[in-house]
Amino acid sequence: MEITDSISELIWLSSMAKVFADEEPKESIEDSKLSFFVNEVYSFQLGLKSKADGDNDFADVEISGSLAPFTKVREVISVPVKFAAKSKDEGAYLRKAPGLYPDLLRELTDNKLRLTNGYRQALHFTVDLREADKTRFNFGKSNLIVKIKTDGTEYKKEIELELLKEELPKLDIYHTEWFHPDCLADYYKVESLSERHWEIMENFIKHYAKSGMNTILVPTFTLPLDTEVGGERTTVQLVEVKKIGDNYSFNFDKVKSFVDICLRNGIEYFEMAHLFTQWGANAAPKVMAKVDGNLKKIFGWETDSEEEEYIGFLGRYIPAIIVKLEEWGLKGKVFFHLSDEPEEDCIEKYSRLKNKITPFLGDYPILDAVSRFSFVERGIVDRPVPANSHLTPFLENKIPGLWTYYCCAQGNKVSNRFMSMPSARTRVLGVLLYYFDIKGFLHWGYNFYNTQYSLKKINPYEVTDAGGIFQAGDPFLVYPGEDGKPEESLRMISMLEAMQDFRALKKFETVAGREKVMSLIEELAGGRLTMEDYPTDYNFIEELRRKINLKISRV
Repeated sequence: MEITDSISELIWLSSMAKVFADEEPKESIEDSKLSFFVNEVYSFQLGLKSKADGDNDFADVEISGSLAPFTKVREVISVPVKFAAKSKDEGAYLRKAPGLYPDLLRELTDNKLRLTNGYRQALHFTVDLREADKTRFNFGKSNLIVKIKTDGTEYKKEIELELLKEELPKLDIYHTEWFHPDCLADYYKVESLSERHWEIMENFIKHYAKSGMNTILVPTFTLPLDTEVGGERTTVQLVEVKKIGDNYSFNFDKVKSFVDICLRNGIEYFEMAHLFTQWGANAAPKVMAKVDGNLKKIFGWETDSEEEEYIGFLGRYIPAIIVKLEEWGLKGKVFFHLSDEPEEDCIEKYSRLKNKITPFLGDYPILDAVSRFSFVERGIVDRPVPANSHLTPFLENKIPGLWTYYCCAQGNKVSNRFMSMPSARTRVLGVLLYYFDIKGFLHWGYNFYNTQYSLKKINPYEVTDAGGIFQAGDPFLVYPGEDGKPEESLRMISMLEAMQDFRALKKFETVAGREKVMSLIEELAGGRLTMEDYPTDYNFIEELRRKINLKISRV
């Protein structure tokens, strides 16, 4: 349909659309009845196709209407993807070839959108009323009017939304996306734990909390994650250690500063950095200490994890930090990690370490990404976090307090967040967590800006797959924007929406009971769900939310 001399198509799209430059989007919401709750973030998109043929064709974008003061407008930017997906992996994928994939959300400069001749683009709209004065709202029908001006022609398009006065409950499961403070220091080229580094960390932590995460990994010691054996990541160690002879003293002021930043921004739960290296717990993490007035490394790859001196160090450190955690009112809100993703071949060593560390921890639980059920059968891990592709035996045995995770290894059929996947395959996670009664979700990369094993530091605007090893979208959810502030991605929005869907399901449960919620999910899905068999079409989630919102609002 002809719109203007420069724009040939305009269509309202679901937030779950991914508008590729060369493909017509299918996720229309043009004729949909749309609603959202006053304390959730609501997003949608406007797709357009330009006929502009000049070098400097811009469209002026203006918004008005009752929701305009609470609405952020951003352009969806396509980013380079080299490794999109494994060719053998099945399930819903949009495409698997290298290319430009829509992902980055960037605010418009001077409210102008540069038009691209003959290709499709998208504007992303986010309505956020969470911090607004609720007395200003007219609950019920609300609207947003978008005006796009170009070539002396104005196009006006309105979208109607129903604002529901009911509020969703807060998230009652754990959600953590591992936070990598060293990557922020590296990218912005600031000194670790300098004043500017703290400012940048708070910018990202503020966003982290607003985006649906309520649990965070604390860099008590430099994170022993994705690091080459014998290699090092930039030191970010919050615990200050002094070694005097065979004795140690600790200063936790920086840990307290980090915790305070998190608490004032809404984060409730904390994971202490891993006490041993990844994939087998073979060594100690890097630990820096003042020795005779000089800062030096006292433990690291050269330290066997079972070495008596290191275990003795932990015997002093763990009780000391627990005292502080309890002074800060965090008892019951803290997890300790031993080693990430231990495999069957290291079960004996992991078991020995667990037995040595447990007396220091008291009733503080050990939480680790463990996908082998044998660890649970032997009672080796307190809170197992199996990958969603390995959940079956854990679910069949009804393991209490069960978490799950996914990473680059989970590309076959199960839910994940790769750029090559439809957003519905990412967002459906909220439904799956509710359906299977999962108590927590963990992912390793909120902002990992290194290659595999941290051999090199990368620019995530140019390298989205950690140097060609992790499918694009696995290593990070946010980009390091200007002024030390994060820029969001479509995948970040999908993860936030997934947790909002979970909260909506819980709200509906208080009205109708869990049995009716499960029945509604299965009715719309066409049968029972599994972790590998679930709807990946955007219509399923849109219709589920429409029905839930309607039922709740009529109570």
